[in-house]
Amino acid sequence: MEKTKTFKVDFVNKRMIGNIDDLEALKQQIYIYLSIPRFEHVIFTSNIGHDLMQTIGKPKDYLLGVAKQYIIDALSIDDRIIGLDNFSIEKSNETAVISFTVSSIYEDFFYEKEVTNYGQ
Repeated sequence: MEKTKTFKVDFVNKRMIGNIDDLEALKQQIYIYLSIPRFEHVIFTSNIGHDLMQTIGKPKDYLLGVAKQYIIDALSIDDRIIGLDNFSIEKSNETAVISFTVSSIYEDFFYEKEVTNYGQ
């Protein structure tokens, strides 16, 4: 497989700050995939993004099952990801933190995604 060299994005200051590749590039791409609500921005095709906003306000049992599938769907586009496993969820008030393990061609790593109410 070819190197996946890309720009490193500083999401706080909204600028590019050099280059990254391989595992760091994959982690950044996962962050991007799980930060873009599907169908919200016309610049992205329909297979880019997530549907997690549909889980807001739902019970924890429902949230884990559906959020797991939404995350799998959002990340299945990337062939560097071999599998996703060990999903868990911590929910309080209008915030949920979904944790899971990513198995990649580089190594396995832990990832967390916070889902909030977004004022809806």
